Amino acid sequence: MINELSPVKIPMLSVTPSGVCMYHEWHGPRRSRMQFDECGEFLPASQQAGRIRPASNHNNGIMSEKAKKRIENALKWMLYLSPSKKIYHRDEKRWVKFRLCFVTLTLSASQQHTDKEIKSKLLYQFLDEMRAAYNVTHYVWRAEKQSNGNIHFHLVVNRFIPHMDLRKRWNRIIEKLGYVSRYQQKMTESIHDFADYYNMFIGQGSYQQLMRRYNYGRATRWTNPNTVDIHSIVKVHNLAAYLCKYMAKSVKDDYERIEDIPEALKVAGKLWGLSQSLSQLKTVSTPITTAISEEIETIYQWAKDKVFSKDYFTWIRISFRQLIKLKCDNIMRHVFDEMAKYNEKSLTFT
Repeated sequence: MINELSPVKIPMLSVTPSGVCMYHEWHGPRRSRMQFDECGEFLPASQQAGRIRPASNHNNGIMSEKAKKRIENALKWMLYLSPSKKIYHRDEKRWVKFRLCFVTLTLSASQQHTDKEIKSKLLYQFLDEMRAAYNVTHYVWRAEKQSNGNIHFHLVVNRFIPHMDLRKRWNRIIEKLGYVSRYQQKMTESIHDFADYYNMFIGQGSYQQLMRRYNYGRATRWTNPNTVDIHSIVKVHNLAAYLCKYMAKSVKDDYERIEDIPEALKVAGKLWGLSQSLSQLKTVSTPITTAISEEIETIYQWAKDKVFSKDYFTWIRISFRQLIKLKCDNIMRHVFDEMAKYNEKSLTFT
């Protein structure tokens, strides 16, 4: 039993899809940090002198470096929780190889409502329906502004959802704020024949593609605009890097100074979000046993140029796939046990 007045420093290992971290964790209070009131009673942390209230967590409409790392970490966890599988595509009548679905949601007309209102009334309803209708258990979303000032959303989910199903559902939701009706009115008044449509959307597709879209628009009386884009990620070599490029990019990457960023390109309120599963699954921590210590030595030998050391921790960049190749079974057993809480099927690393 640990004596409450005798703190013990325990060596710990923390594991993420990006690497492993060695550090020490204190069990029991540290005397140097214990403070007492005038009667000799221990003061709770919130009442101790010298404690600094954390700064307000406002993002000012710009993705922070910390947020980018959180998104990248969540996407990597999501990849390991989503083994490759084949799904029958009923519309195309064929089997397709599938792992994740990468979607972009846009508005069909000029934005008339605040960013916060669109997220609270439209995006969050869409996410609720994805969970209920398609059993979407893992997802990451982020908000971004288009060059025209309209907000749009990138979304990565762990379920295969037919494009037309997503499109009809999103259009039904955005019509709550009248965006489909405004699109329909604009198209009805502006488009009299294919030449008008072609001139409006020239450069946004081939002649045949524009003709198909025009015919579909006329057939549906412009009530089902193309507000959903599903990105093909089947043949992407480095899927993690590809997703991070879109999901974790920041508008400040295009400007030398933050002050130069136009206000119209800044998103008001929350910039990104995770499913509850990915929010909880951040790191896997475990005490360093003798067996784990031996595996850490193996990692050191392999990753001599990937070690980053500071006073209180040592970080080694290494992937789960490499940990498996190095036969770090004791480390990976803890990772498997943690992922099993959030995964429906057996884990694969492909």
